[in-house]
Amino acid sequence: MKKSRKNQNGSIIYFAVLLLGILFSAGVTVTTILIQQIGRIERMSYSVSAFYAADAGIEKVLYRWGDIDNESEIINWDDPYENGLLEGQGYILSRRVEGDDLIVTSVGQFRPREEIEIIRRGIQVTRPK
Repeated sequence: MKKSRKNQNGSIIYFAVLLLGILFSAGVTVTTILIQQIGRIERMSYSVSAFYAADAGIEKVLYRWGDIDNESEIINWDDPYENGLLEGQGYILSRRVEGDDLIVTSVGQFRPREEIEIIRRGIQVTRPK
């Protein structure tokens, strides 16, 4: 007995539309994941820039380490603009004394654009008094 081909007419079109829909959904999913990863990589580079700014502050302190004590003000600790906080990148230096140790902290900041929050990374060094 022969099967009727009338019932099978057009079924390939449904199969092709279903296959194209699955491929389109997979493409949209992969594209969304890639766009998110690109954003994360971009923010990671901002973090590295903030870390390098903090490192610049520590390098400034280490260069003048022998001149820093509780009385001398070789570095202007209170003026962030003198310490490079212009154009969205720079560092803020602070110091404190705990027991017999002088602790210096440099917080690097980076703001690539106005619509992005400020990225901050810090480095801390300690020296016995």
